[in-house]
This record gives sequence, C-alpha cells and structure tokens, in this order.
Amino acid sequence: DVLPRINDELHHRLRGSKAYRHGSNMLWSWRPELWAAPCPSAACPVPQSGARLESNTKVFFDDADCAVITQQFRNDISEAFAPYGVALELFQFEGSFLSLAIDLPDELYETFAKDELIGLSGAVFAERPTGFTVRLNVKHGPNTDQLIQAHDLNHSETRAEFDLAHLNINVKRVEKNWLDLVFQTPNFNRTSVTDLAFYKRPRGEI
Repeated sequence: DVLPRINDELHHRLRGSKAYRHGSNMLWSWRPELWAAPCPSAACPVPQSGARLESNTKVFFDDADCAVITQQFRNDISEAFAPYGVALELFQFEGSFLSLAIDLPDELYETFAKDELIGLSGAVFAERPTGFTVRLNVKHGPNTDQLIQAHDLNHSETRAEFDLAHLNINVKRVEKNWLDLVFQTPNFNRTSVTDLAFYKRPRGEI
C-alpha cells in the first residue's frame, strides 16, 4: 500500500519537470504533454490515421485495415527525465509508414532566427532492429520546407539538430512548424518513445 502511494507522489513531483537530456543552457525548451502528464486517451486502439493522442500529438499510418495500439506508460523514476512514455504496436500491417506528428508551440516560430538550431532529444527503443526519420516541417506562406535526418536504434538515446540557415525562408512569414517521427518496418514491432523534448540554441560562431 505504501509503495504505490510513494510512486504516485514522486510522479506528481516530476510532472512539468524541466530536466532534459540536452541540458538546461538553451534559449528555449519544451516537452509535449504526452510525455509530461497522464493522458487517458493515449491508451487505446487507434481508430484511423490522423487520430489525435493529445492536443499536440497525432499518429499517422497508411493501412486502414491494420490494428494500431498506443499506450502511455510511466517511466522508471530513476531516469529523472520524462515522467511518461508512449509505445506503439502494429499488427497485420501492410502499409509503408507509421509516424508521430508533434505540433510545436507558436512561441518557437515567433522567435525564429537564422543563426539558431532547433533540436530534439529523447530516448527510443524497439523490440526488433529498425530505423526512423526525423523531419522538421516549417510552413511559411503557401510553402512548407523540410529538414530531414535518418536515424537507427543502435543506441536508445536520440538527438537531432536542424540548422535554420539551410532553409530559404523569411522567418517573419513562418506560420506553423511541426516535427514527424517516421518509423521503418513497424509491423509486429513495439516501439517505445520513453522521452521526447525539443529545444532551441544559438549556432556556434566560427
């Protein structure tokens, strides 16, 4: 009886935690609510592609006949980072992709500058070897530009950085930005994203 109560209290204290894998010396840091607070709607079968797991997180896939299961779970308190993680499982999947799409807060693009880097830090595990693509999308006017990085799961720690100088955009016209995690070979595989957070930092001068 005591242990569950202690665990609940510790998780309550971790909610809204500002502990990040990328450190604290950043211009801006943010963790989506799915990894920061309990979300009952994230523990259920996904009825269709584009379903919203939480206010800023959706799941997409391209096989209408498959079974996609998502589950939010509590992380080990000893990790001292995200209080919660999310797992995705697919069965009888014959499509080509499974992805999580995370809408980034407006405050991020409202302060865009070409001499800054946008980054992602987290931890991803999979039952079977697989890879995934991290894609930053920046909508400006009628156009959407993308920056893409490919990763594998040889290491659970995940880090990606995008240099805004590579985008041919007017930062004052940016209307929206979101990030896609696109998983490869997801069929009969359980992928667990135990932490996910975003940050912005200045580019180093040369």
